[in-house]
Amino acid sequence: MDEDSPGNYTLEIRYLVAEDRFTYKSIPVEIMPLLYQTLWFRILIAAALVTIVLVIVQIRTGFLKGKNKDLKSNLESTDNELKAAKDQLKNESEYKEKIIRSISHDISTPLSFMSYLTQQLHHTEDQEKQKELFEMISKTSEQLFKFTSGLSEYTKLYHTEHIFEAQDYFLDELIEEKKELFEEIAVKKIQKL
Repeated sequence: MDEDSPGNYTLEIRYLVAEDRFTYKSIPVEIMPLLYQTLWFRILIAAALVTIVLVIVQIRTGFLKGKNKDLKSNLESTDNELKAAKDQLKNESEYKEKIIRSISHDISTPLSFMSYLTQQLHHTEDQEKQKELFEMISKTSEQLFKFTSGLSEYTKLYHTEHIFEAQDYFLDELIEEKKELFEEIAVKKIQKL
């Protein structure tokens, strides 16, 4: 039996009454439990531990919810940026297609016209007509050369960043170049009529 354990005990005392005779006396003793040994203290500690665990779980859950909310916000922001980049790439691709079609047309038409003029030159024996055809071929090839030399400037017109910039002088020059490039072709087609 532990001396510190609470409970009811009986203390037996033996004392000598005569030479070989002992007398026994029993005394009931009650040991009160210390505070940390009581049932209420144990219940209180268990409740405190459960409360601490619940508070820790609640704090951790709140932290994770906040982190989750931040991640969702970042994901939405990144998603919006990716959609914008995708749209921009799509627009760039469409612009490049337009540029290629326009350049292809602007080069193939004068080349076709020059081919037509060389065929006319081949079939014509008239010196004056040949001189006129040579001048037309020369002028068309010169305009085609100017056009192909300025293609880098031409492509800037369709670039996304420059679409809405006002560049009257550049547009005027481009229109004038186009006019010169197709002028001989138009004149020849009118003469056919």
